[in-house]
Amino acid sequence: MTPMEQLKAMVAGKKVAFIGAGVSHKPCITMLAALGADITLCDQKKSLDDFGDYADTLRKLNVKLSLGEHYTDGFAGQDIIMRTPGRSCRPPNRPVRL
Repeated sequence: MTPMEQLKAMVAGKKVAFIGAGVSHKPCITMLAALGADITLCDQKKSLDDFGDYADTLRKLNVKLSLGEHYTDGFAGQDIIMRTPGRSCRPPNRPVRL
């Protein structure tokens, strides 16, 4: 089985949430949607139109949206949550241990 076939087997039919639609997530959203994942985009933006030109892509891919102040509500029920590399996963005000 090729790596792409393995990825498809892993994500097809799964609920996958993306935290934000930054540069690194846009191609991933497109690829995982093409492989049969059910995509939810969780973002602090207030509306689909706030995504500018990318809004058309989100519509075509049938991406579900969880937006605004309570965007993290979209994490509920997801099988996989994708976070952008630019996001810190440590709580604020906690030192980094090296």
